Amino acid sequence: MFPITQTTLGRRHSSEVELDFRAVMPSGICRDQVVAVANIALSRRGLRTVSRDSATDNWQSCETAQMVVSGLKDFQSAFERTEEHELDPVAILTAARVESDDLVCTIDIVVNGEARSRWLARFGGVVENCLTVGDWFMPDVHTTHPLLLDHLESGAELYFSRRPTDTNAVLGALAAAHKAVLGNWRPMGRYLNPLVATDALLDGGNGKLAAGPITLIREMVELTSGSLRTSTVDTGVPKRRNVQESTFEEIGEVVLFLSSEAWDSYPSEPRHCSYAIATSCSIVPAGQTDT
Repeated sequence: MFPITQTTLGRRHSSEVELDFRAVMPSGICRDQVVAVANIALSRRGLRTVSRDSATDNWQSCETAQMVVSGLKDFQSAFERTEEHELDPVAILTAARVESDDLVCTIDIVVNGEARSRWLARFGGVVENCLTVGDWFMPDVHTTHPLLLDHLESGAELYFSRRPTDTNAVLGALAAAHKAVLGNWRPMGRYLNPLVATDALLDGGNGKLAAGPITLIREMVELTSGSLRTSTVDTGVPKRRNVQESTFEEIGEVVLFLSSEAWDSYPSEPRHCSYAIATSCSIVPAGQTDT
């Protein structure tokens, strides 16, 4: 089983759902997971999203969901079968290459230094990745996660217009806001003004303090409200560069493929983690064509 969000870790099977989905989806995936992935793809194509109750009647959503994430269950099942017969198998990222907007990775299921099987994972429409050859890589699928905020939420800039009486209190409030929204998944410095040290900026009495996803900026505004006079400027939806056309375009819907090595510590204390943020993923045994 792979989690879609932390709130759908439990299995809530329905025999009706399993029967209706069996022709297009791997067995063992609960209805909430199918609907979550289907809605990502449907929204990308301008189609209506489906509710959990209507999922069994919407074959189009099932087919589209399979296009977003395919082959992951087969890969996980192969690992589990190896685990039943071998001692301590590991899934290792052994190669990665970029093809246009796609990231193509080779993952080996290894026992005692010997590859038992090899798989090719193609991540389509990649907007960010943190992958290191040689790392453990068994991806889980997430549609909500702190790492996704930069790519899914509208952005904003935070400005202030008066020197605070207690600079340390403001710094502490900013750190608390960052911790509340992003935990340790991204560094705080990613969002603070990079041109000047924050304490020096505050002592200067005005300026741009931070920029980032709207949830983070709102938290910063709330936690500094007793110490700082602030204003915000909307910076719009996230965009990425289209290299071929030399333009910028909206990112749209993406999902996080996060190695399960980091999942146990979600959301506040991640170990070193491998991940890709992309619009789709297909995993096939080496030698097959990923479609």
